[in-house]
Amino acid sequence: MGVSVLYEKGTGEEVLDAIFAGLEEEGVPFFHMEGTGCDACELGRYAAALSLLDVGIGVEKQGGSAICHIKLARGSPYLFEPVNGRTAGQNAACLVKGMPFKSRKEDEENEWTDIGHSKRNDRACRARGASDRCPDGHFGSG
Repeated sequence: MGVSVLYEKGTGEEVLDAIFAGLEEEGVPFFHMEGTGCDACELGRYAAALSLLDVGIGVEKQGGSAICHIKLARGSPYLFEPVNGRTAGQNAACLVKGMPFKSRKEDEENEWTDIGHSKRNDRACRARGASDRCPDGHFGSG
């Protein structure tokens, strides 16, 4: 078993899918189940206790999530993500692997635009001439 994700009844599938995607992107196994009437921090603590990796994510129905480690004191999550599920999943995986956390800004900059560029490189590509390559490997002028 991997990282445990406990969520409040009524949590949207979109939020959960984003968390699962973040964990999958980092290659960390996970399992999930519905928890009962607690806030994200308590759900996260219970989730960490269930996980063989000692890391759990608690998710409130409003979308907030708490990443917890079993060795931390009750009520003090390792990290609280107000809404961004994908980043929460990635950061829980980073905690397991001992890697630096990802920021929400980093996540947004690496999203792809409609023409196949990361947002970070989109402007640079559009400003180049038709024969110049942008950092994503495309030729300029969009």
